[in-house]
Amino acid sequence: MKQQNGTLKVNLLLNRASPWADVDSHLPYAGRVDIHVKAANQLLVRIPEWVQTHTVNLRVNGARRSYGWQGRYLDAGHVDQGQEVTIEFPIEERTVTVEVPFGEYPKVTLVLRGNDVVEIDPRGPNNPFYQRDHYRQGRTLWRTVTRFEPAELYAV
Repeated sequence: MKQQNGTLKVNLLLNRASPWADVDSHLPYAGRVDIHVKAANQLLVRIPEWVQTHTVNLRVNGARRSYGWQGRYLDAGHVDQGQEVTIEFPIEERTVTVEVPFGEYPKVTLVLRGNDVVEIDPRGPNNPFYQRDHYRQGRTLWRTVTRFEPAELYAV
């Protein structure tokens, strides 16, 4: 996340706290991110490559809002302190087969949900990898944490 000259850019859809906004990401469970605005700015949010831009929905305080694009950045326009911005898009699974230059299996098949591997075949004989059915349920599993914003990171 970067704030400069009245513009806040959210680069990664990861949970994050900052002096300008808090980001609550539902990825990879669901294609949704909630941004709790702490300071008025123009808001730009980078949308992942695998999302088709015409499938994105934007709401501010629950009301649909039109938006523009600056490359892969959704331009939500001006947002005010205290507003909640919600961006939603479909998150689909895709299957790819890749060649592996090591190990006993020359090729593996990956099932991806967004950027996350949720299944791999073959799974591995001793310690099965990527058994992530909980990512595939469409229900975000939250963990309660205390967010911390160290002031020295933002000192000018």
